[in-house]
Amino acid sequence: DKVYVASFRAAVKRIDVAAAALRPVEGTNFGDDAVGYATNLDQTRSIVATRDGRMFVFDGSVFTPWPGQIRNGLSGRVTALQHLLDGGVAVAISGKGVFIVSDTGELISSLTSPDYHRITQLATREAGVLWSAGEDGIQKTLYGSPLTVFGQRLGLSPIWPVVARWNDKIIVSSSGRLFEAVAGTG
Repeated sequence: DKVYVASFRAAVKRIDVAAAALRPVEGTNFGDDAVGYATNLDQTRSIVATRDGRMFVFDGSVFTPWPGQIRNGLSGRVTALQHLLDGGVAVAISGKGVFIVSDTGELISSLTSPDYHRITQLATREAGVLWSAGEDGIQKTLYGSPLTVFGQRLGLSPIWPVVARWNDKIIVSSSGRLFEAVAGTG
């Protein structure tokens, strides 16, 4: 229910609507760096990435280093962050890929093929589905499932593709053929 703003060489500020004022948040001056991206981590916290690639958890008053970054070796310039509807966050890192991390900081999935190296935007509107945009186009990725990508790079012909949920299974249809996602073993 609060709104914060960030700029170069200044502390993060909270917008105090009642007083029509900006209130500095102590300990949030990142020097010559600035907040590049931010998204919700859960109901009460946000994850913030500075332009130099450092990531923090912000609870509305204090920034603390995000354990998920250190634990999973997520170093590099962050190019996009997206809160996931089923919990956690997707982090795009230039030249490395897109990483799906739980809200507790556990790595769920690493999408590191070249298609994910230059992602500039991430979006979602349904659990298990992540949209990404980059130099190679727009992609729809099904994370948390053995089938993550469906398309020509796998030798499949995506002609009028359809993805649907049926009897608690993901079904993909393309070019008149029906494919079922089979749970991975191990």
